[in-house]
Amino acid sequence: MLHERGVKTETIQVDEVETRTNIIIVESSGDCTIVAEQGKPLAGIILDKVEDVLRKNVKGGDYLVLSGDASNCARNIYSGIIREFSAIGVRVFLDTSGPYLRESLREGPFLVKPNLDELSQICGKPLNIGRFSEIVEALDIFDDYPIEVVAVSLGESGSLIKRGDKILRAYPPRINVKNTVGCGDAYLAGLVYGFHNQMTLEDTLVFATAVSGATAAHESSVGFDVDEAERQKEMVRIDRILSTNQIPG
Repeated sequence: MLHERGVKTETIQVDEVETRTNIIIVESSGDCTIVAEQGKPLAGIILDKVEDVLRKNVKGGDYLVLSGDASNCARNIYSGIIREFSAIGVRVFLDTSGPYLRESLREGPFLVKPNLDELSQICGKPLNIGRFSEIVEALDIFDDYPIEVVAVSLGESGSLIKRGDKILRAYPPRINVKNTVGCGDAYLAGLVYGFHNQMTLEDTLVFATAVSGATAAHESSVGFDVDEAERQKEMVRIDRILSTNQIPG
């Protein structure tokens, strides 16, 4: 299917390693639960092959997405990749958690996308949407790192994005949620699309929010309806946050 859409793929086959199985439970309410196996530890020679594939295919000016927890790998697996490819002008978009996120911050990925729990872990205190000003204040912790963009996903409450001294909040439209699996990935893909096409920060956030919402409105665990995303774009609301004293409720 990817080849039919003109997408180049390259996989590393390891005969003696079984692919892990993930089970997605979708309830009639639209709530979703993922039961994920941890997967097999990957030998160093396999990780070397992964890096060889990257070196062969990724060039300066490209966009590289590192997504998911690198289970059973050294916590610096992502940081080494970010260091190498950022140095040649690759924009790295990082979507991970725990030690893989913390170890990577100093290497300067172009964008990081923590959710609220992950942001709480980074700043060392619990955060919740009811104390929104504390969430905004927590973004200041990223000023200590060479990261250009921080996008914080807030689930049904939308998202925040910070670039320089500009902070925006996106409010998604109300939709009939059918399957929330993949919404975060779709949101990240929308951000990549927006930056690649040199859209304004506001338009990028609107597009990413609409794509994520269209994914939630789709029964499948993969993909979304493009027309639905276009409809939702017209209903996304964006607020600019100038300071913690001017935060919308």
